[in-house]
Amino acid sequence: MASNLIEDGDIIFIDASTSSFQIADFISHKKDITVVTNSIIVSTILTKQGIKNFCAGGELQQNSMCYAGSMAEDFIRNFNFDKIFFSSYGVSDKNIIVDTSLPETKLRKTAINQSKLKIFLCDKSKFNLSASYNLIDLEDVNYIITDKDDIKGIIKSDDIKVLICN
Repeated sequence: MASNLIEDGDIIFIDASTSSFQIADFISHKKDITVVTNSIIVSTILTKQGIKNFCAGGELQQNSMCYAGSMAEDFIRNFNFDKIFFSSYGVSDKNIIVDTSLPETKLRKTAINQSKLKIFLCDKSKFNLSASYNLIDLEDVNYIITDKDDIKGIIKSDDIKVLICN
């Protein structure tokens, strides 16, 4: 479903979340796209499919096999993304997208700031969770892709498009 939002010629950022790995498997048919990621896994999948990609360097986060830190953030600032596909630890009861890793939160914020459209991938188990670091208000994303059927009651903005997948 998320891959349907990618258009030929897009420059996109795909983060290192497990939800985002799945997107990499379904975009081989897209033409002339460029993907930037901080994920070793995503970059490897895309390379095997022949998709042009850049992987941000920096400090390796061993638990998620991704790069973060100031060097990775500086690299990401060189791009202007049409879309970012990202996930996180969860969404707080105050509708703030939160995470447990400061380096990865900072990197995602940098990529979000470089993106026209923000596409948040979030399964139903990630709602009403708390974590140490705030990423972005849920109301500031353009799309939410989720399997949570009753999400409309959570979202207060009519500007957010919700795509329910099962």
